[in-house]
Formats: sequence, C-alpha cells, structure tokens
Amino acid sequence: MTTILLAGKNGSAQVTLERDVELKIVGAAISAGGPLLASYQDHAWQLGTARFDCITCRGKLTIAFQGRNGSFVYGPFSELTLNSEAELRAGGVTARYDPLEEVWTFGADEAATVVVKPGEELLAA
Repeated sequence: MTTILLAGKNGSAQVTLERDVELKIVGAAISAGGPLLASYQDHAWQLGTARFDCITCRGKLTIAFQGRNGSFVYGPFSELTLNSEAELRAGGVTARYDPLEEVWTFGADEAATVVVKPGEELLAA
C-alpha cells in the first residue's frame, strides 16, 4: 500500500491507496488510479480548495519518467516528496517541474509524465 501525506500551513490530510494503484503526474496534475488528486498552482499543491506545501508518498515505490527519449525507471524507494517549489525527490533522484515547457526535468532529460508505481522490485537505472 502507498500512503500519501499532504501537509500545509492550515492543516494536513492523509490518503491510503490500494496496493495496485499508480500515481500519475502529467504536467502539474497528479491522478491516483484515474481521478485527479492534486494540481500544482502558485507554489502549492492544490486539492479542491485546500493548499499544501508538501506531498509525501510512503511505501515501496518505483518512479518512471516517460519522455521523448524513452522511459527511465528508478527505485525502489521508501519515500517520495513533492515540495512547494515543484521538486520531486526520492533517494538521490531529483526532478523539477518546468511550467513553461510543462515537463519534469531530471539531469539532462525531461519527461511529460511521471508514474509512481507501488510494490515493484527494480534496480536503479
């Protein structure tokens, strides 16, 4: 199972996902198995009318960056964080969201879609 913690100045929330549900980040929108979970707007992650500075995912997670140059998969990790500066961090992996290009950049590569998968055994790429 994956636990998602949303933390902000005015409170927090927690969501627990079923074992096989993937998080998909397309541009600045995060969905969980289909429905929109949160979106990045004005230096915060927004869920409905609530604003959060940080989203933390906990569980056994792999991350797939899907872009023009193929798919790059990293993990497994026990925690992934999305902060108010639109940075994704997990272990030694850091990606930043570029709102002008609507892509996540990591190293010299970029990806329009990031998929966070639970419970997969994988070696770091």
